Amino acid sequence: MTTETQQNDDAQTETETADADAEQAVENVQNALEALQSGLEQLDEADTDELETETLADVYAGLRDAEKATEDARKDDVGEVIEDRVDIGETAEGTDASVQIIEGHNKYVKDEQAALEAVDEAGIGMLEVLSVNATDLAEVADEHDIQEAAEQVGRYTYTYGRIQR
Repeated sequence: MTTETQQNDDAQTETETADADAEQAVENVQNALEALQSGLEQLDEADTDELETETLADVYAGLRDAEKATEDARKDDVGEVIEDRVDIGETAEGTDASVQIIEGHNKYVKDEQAALEAVDEAGIGMLEVLSVNATDLAEVADEHDIQEAAEQVGRYTYTYGRIQR
């Protein structure tokens, strides 16, 4: 056997091993996702009011970790590859689901000053293109003691859990 033939055989063996490792990793992930979904369904049906706060904190943090890990894997590990393989507007068909690749667009202002000057020069009132930031308005109202402006700032309350380790 020549050195070149041996190198080709070694490369093929490495590729087959890498493919088998990837297939095993995907199978492990699919099994873990099925177990997680099953566990979440059970949790949904359970009376979590009876659990200790410490247990709830651990579950909360674990769910957040799982959420981040799955999002990272979906976007980085799987998403990048599938987006390279499937054209925008096309769909990749799986056995359990399909994934359509969609391109979205967001607008942004490149130069706020130039944009406002152009609107003003066109004779259009700036109120047509501006919006008010509640935090900025509250700060200006406080700094300049503008009671009428301060009265226009509403507040709503929300709660969330911050994980600390």
